[in-house]
Amino acid sequence: SAWLRARASPLPKFCAARISTALPRATSRYMSVQPRGIALHGRRWARAASSEASPHAQDEAAARKFLMDDLGYRAALADAVIASLKAPGSGVGGGRVEAMLRSMAGRWEMGVDVGLTSLVSAVELELAAREGKALVKFKVRVPHSGAEFECGGYEGMSLRDVVENGAHQGDLLGEYLECACSGVMACSTCHVIISPEWFDRVGHPDDSEQDMLDLAFEPTETSRLGCQVRLSKELAGFVLSLPSGSNNLQDDIPFPDK
Repeated sequence: SAWLRARASPLPKFCAARISTALPRATSRYMSVQPRGIALHGRRWARAASSEASPHAQDEAAARKFLMDDLGYRAALADAVIASLKAPGSGVGGGRVEAMLRSMAGRWEMGVDVGLTSLVSAVELELAAREGKALVKFKVRVPHSGAEFECGGYEGMSLRDVVENGAHQGDLLGEYLECACSGVMACSTCHVIISPEWFDRVGHPDDSEQDMLDLAFEPTETSRLGCQVRLSKELAGFVLSLPSGSNNLQDDIPFPDK
């Protein structure tokens, strides 16, 4: 019929021209925009996925925070301790590192440790040797008994660390330094007296340390807290003296009996 012939007739030239021009343009626009949209969406998805830390990563972050913020260990040592607990054969399952550390720390606020100190000491000695750190030796004098002995620790360690490690006569030094607060500067039981000729090189106490030294047993102008004195190559051979007593204010805290 005429109607069918009209429907089957070719498009007018101007319509065909417009379609032939618009179609490639639309196709080109689609191809240029759509992939970018897909890629952008993919990047957003990747960022969202990466921002959601896995339970194991959250556990390690909490463990690191506990070691550094609560117990005062440096970052490299904290990471090495965590790695030792994650190592095959340690018996610590994934996602349980923080719980294990807190269990081993015991009542650390009161200086009651149930294994973490020994672990950290072993890891610290291994880490120091691996990092090629120098062994710094120093002399300890005990005026009230006349004793004198040489002690040592790796650079970066505090005198408290030397006591806890026990190596290089650190165990002997530990007979005189109690370190009751686990190194959080809440007591003065690690009070030492630096020889005047070494005091400037060892360093002066900051205000917080000085506040605790004011409560120490017979403080002097060159007194320091052992937990705040860190060894360095420049301190090789330095001399310190130990006071004849110590004041432990924590002995007067009425902790409830268990």
